[in-house]
Amino acid sequence: MNATFFDLAQDMLCTATPDGLFATVNESWTRILGWSRDELTTIPFVDFVHPEDRERTIAETAKLAAGARTVDFRNRYRNSSGGYHWVDWRAALDPASGLIYAAARDITDQMELHLQLRDREEMLSAMVEEQLRTRDDELRRIAAELHDSAVQHSVAALIYLEQVLVEAAGTPTEPGLLRIADQVRSGLGATRRIMRGLEVPGIGAGSLEPALQSLAVELQDRFDVPVDLEVDLRAAVSAETGAALLRSVREAITNAGKHALASKITVALGNDEGHVWARVTDDGRGMAASADAVDRSGLGLGLAFLREHVNSLDGRLDVDSGAQGTTIEVRLPATTLQSAAPRADEVRAVS
Repeated sequence: MNATFFDLAQDMLCTATPDGLFATVNESWTRILGWSRDELTTIPFVDFVHPEDRERTIAETAKLAAGARTVDFRNRYRNSSGGYHWVDWRAALDPASGLIYAAARDITDQMELHLQLRDREEMLSAMVEEQLRTRDDELRRIAAELHDSAVQHSVAALIYLEQVLVEAAGTPTEPGLLRIADQVRSGLGATRRIMRGLEVPGIGAGSLEPALQSLAVELQDRFDVPVDLEVDLRAAVSAETGAALLRSVREAITNAGKHALASKITVALGNDEGHVWARVTDDGRGMAASADAVDRSGLGLGLAFLREHVNSLDGRLDVDSGAQGTTIEVRLPATTLQSAAPRADEVRAVS
């Protein structure tokens, strides 16, 4: 090898033995790393390598010794001041001499720029995720407010209108009351469609349980009643089905904590062939003989709304209540639920 050409190269050129010693190095090694040639050729080269890169470097050297070629292998070499340089390698074994011939390029500036860009991307990604979480929380808040105000008031109005219509049957006021009921029913259907559009996707088999745990903690703190969870989901649950189950569980726990004065609530979640179900059991005061009864004060309205909501999703709600304790079970189709148009018999299904 021409020594002058060897030392004029900008890259760090070298030959090395397969057992880990540099045989020759050019001037670029001392210029870039600050070590003398004697130091570089008498100390095993792995001692200059960053501790995190040594295992990879030893493995790559073994491949070279076996005849493989190295292209774009990167590791970090320590300079004489204690800092590290990123080095990009190209190397091959010369069978005649038994030496490894290598060219190494200092890419420290490029790597530092790359790492800075990566850090900025990670920071921007975290900011975007935080913005999305904030947006999703706001969508959930709006949907919850619609559920707790507009929808429940609309359902209450329809239930009371149904009661009045029974008394007004055959009288001159009946047609006008029917038109009012149709308008309220139409508004209820539109509000529910808006709520479905606000629902945040992503409640599947893997995220339904943590979402339910979060809901249980929230309501446990709100009503100061322990809420135990029993979850046994063995199949995927669509996002819309999961959201509907969470809404149903919220309504049932609220009923137990607010009206039944329960001291303990248990929520079970599972699925069987074609359905997913949630069962809420409390040890509080039992319900009236008619679990669907709604008096003029509004007592029982929450359960009536829950039944209406479940029916609209082609599901089923069962109530088992005695003098002490109540069990409410909601069963929904396990397949993806489509947003249905408001049905003409929605109100009669709950009365």
